[in-house]
Amino acid sequence: MKTLVIISHPEIGDSSSQQFLLSAVPKDKDVTIHHLESVYPDGNIDTVKEQKLLKQHDRILFQFPFYWYSSPALLKQWQDDVLTEGFAYGPRGSMLAGKEFGLVLAIGVKNSEYQAGGRIF
Repeated sequence: MKTLVIISHPEIGDSSSQQFLLSAVPKDKDVTIHHLESVYPDGNIDTVKEQKLLKQHDRILFQFPFYWYSSPALLKQWQDDVLTEGFAYGPRGSMLAGKEFGLVLAIGVKNSEYQAGGRIF
């Protein structure tokens, strides 16, 4: 099974949690690491290239830091640009059908901080 790990982190080199997660990824020809900020530092996403990459993999994982109850801006832009009607959804949007999807989130505070009474909630 070919796995695509799409990573979005503006300061990946300075993030110990992201470095830990990267070190856990098997060094395998069936695993592709795709760091959006490295590939698109100018924010101009090549939609055709990205859709082709998705079609070449069986499992897609999104790895990113969870902050402000959301993902980094470039990942959101990537989702808006790449996961289009007719490709990912809609009457003819079946290109991702049958693929596995997953999220790998890094949270920089304790789990309890995201509960009622916590400083993030």
